[in-house]
Amino acid sequence: MTTQGAIPATVTGGSAPVDAVDPDLRAAFDALDRANVGWLVLRGSVDGGRGDVDLLVDPSARALVGPALTAAGFVHRRAPEHRPHRLFVRRSSAGWLVLDVLHEVEPVGARSHPFPIAAELIERSSRDVLEVPRPSTEDAAWLALLRAGRPGALSVDMSSIPSTLEGPVPGLLDDLVGSSTASHLLAAVSGADPASASRALAPITSVLRPRPRPLPRFIRRVRDALAWRSEGRNGLAVAVLGPDGAGKSTLIAGLCESLPFAVSVHYLGVFRTSERERLLRRIPGVALAGKLATLRIRSLSGALGTRRGRIVLYDRHVVDALLRPGKHTFRSRVSYGLLARACPPPDLFVVLDAPGEVMFARKGEHTVGILEERRQRYLDLRQRYDQLEVVDATASESDVRRIVETLIWQHYAGESL
Repeated sequence: MTTQGAIPATVTGGSAPVDAVDPDLRAAFDALDRANVGWLVLRGSVDGGRGDVDLLVDPSARALVGPALTAAGFVHRRAPEHRPHRLFVRRSSAGWLVLDVLHEVEPVGARSHPFPIAAELIERSSRDVLEVPRPSTEDAAWLALLRAGRPGALSVDMSSIPSTLEGPVPGLLDDLVGSSTASHLLAAVSGADPASASRALAPITSVLRPRPRPLPRFIRRVRDALAWRSEGRNGLAVAVLGPDGAGKSTLIAGLCESLPFAVSVHYLGVFRTSERERLLRRIPGVALAGKLATLRIRSLSGALGTRRGRIVLYDRHVVDALLRPGKHTFRSRVSYGLLARACPPPDLFVVLDAPGEVMFARKGEHTVGILEERRQRYLDLRQRYDQLEVVDATASESDVRRIVETLIWQHYAGESL
């Protein structure tokens, strides 16, 4: 059986090109070295592939980490739900990079009983053939063994087990669980019997299981929702606009899968009418008041999401009301004027642009003439909003998504467009 999420042992012997490390990750590692920050890689691929890179950093250098990684082009993302983890993100030519920074070891998974041995592990670490510091072979084996016993994933890789009681992990294990715990566990795994190893790990896991939080669940949820005392940059609100057939739903679904952020989606369109709203139209003003309230509540929910560090995607936006379809009566002018001002503008508008013929071929709604007219109205919004970007929606789905991801990163990181 294999250990899920095991910590790689130090690579020794042979050779590998140092440039196999993603250049942006290399820049981050070099920045930490220049700042005299002690660190090592616990888990993750450093070639820039998908997935987080978990860094263990000396707690005495906590204040130096943020400035060093910021100088390397990373942004500290606010993520109260992941505390005490600190997440730093960057978009590179190969995709998204995420550094998950910890100052203490969580031996059996997130929020487990902390092992304050970061400084000792870093001091004992050695650099692999890629010049990346990793835990020593013995420390890596002990940490992988404990992590194999995390709840719900009990499995032991018998091909990589500790050979001695050397290092800070066994001693701390005896202090927290009980005298001779480490020696008994080592004896169990040395028998090359996964079943015996699993039985030996079970009582240890029960002691080291995720830490109980002192705050009641409701208070904790409120604290995380309001991001009290949370570090890092707020999230970003992005509205995706375009006529029917431009590809809004496809783009939003793709972004939810690819962005390395918590993502929430809210519908802020003004033209969709429910059966209830049709009934309420019989009472003057009631249906409009209800729609305004609904839109405002969704907007406030989105604002709370950005405060928590989320990327908030608005499927359409109240600026659609500026299009004002149909007859321009006094009543319609008042209604659409109120709707257009019901919610504040987002940080970024993305208008998906395609010829009317293309959009009609995709969805078959309206006519080519109507779609072309609406297309031009969306393009005219460029004169009103500086944060509006037009994206060619005739490109492939993956190309459109990559372009929009780049725009999101540029606005999120504050880069020049």
